[in-house]
Amino acid sequence: MFASVQQRYNLLHRAIEDEIVPACQSLGVAILPWNPLAGGLLTSAYSNRRLPAGNRFDLPGSRGEMYRRRYLNRATLDEVDRIRVFAARHGHSLTDVALSWVASQPGVTSTLISADNPEQLREAVGSLAVVLSDEERDACDAAWFNLPRTRDLGVPSTQELNNSGTARST
Repeated sequence: MFASVQQRYNLLHRAIEDEIVPACQSLGVAILPWNPLAGGLLTSAYSNRRLPAGNRFDLPGSRGEMYRRRYLNRATLDEVDRIRVFAARHGHSLTDVALSWVASQPGVTSTLISADNPEQLREAVGSLAVVLSDEERDACDAAWFNLPRTRDLGVPSTQELNNSGTARST
């Protein structure tokens, strides 16, 4: 018999580490993270704080709102930029670092990813070969601890997005 849980888990959202990860480890339950790339925010698709047309943040109804509420705020975007620059200095893509970090976490046995094309799938699979140094892991870990803890960050208005340097492409 196989036992597993599927939880949202990525560099920007690590709430499962307090209770779920220790419980899974003590019970021998596998962890299968979903959203390891934070809706694509932890990829090169959102470089220069520009959201490409047709992204998850533009999904109709509450789904797009959910992604905007989770990730589109100045602190999160600043952390993504910091990790992107750090990864590049070490010869890695942001995707490589984000997926390698998630896959190497205690209790994680696999990662659920979403790929829109063969190139994205190749990059995701290739990231499994990336082994992060202690310095790289520390830089990744810092992202979660640098982010503010609020119950609800709220959906940013167009004005807030423009002020933070994020714009939507059309």
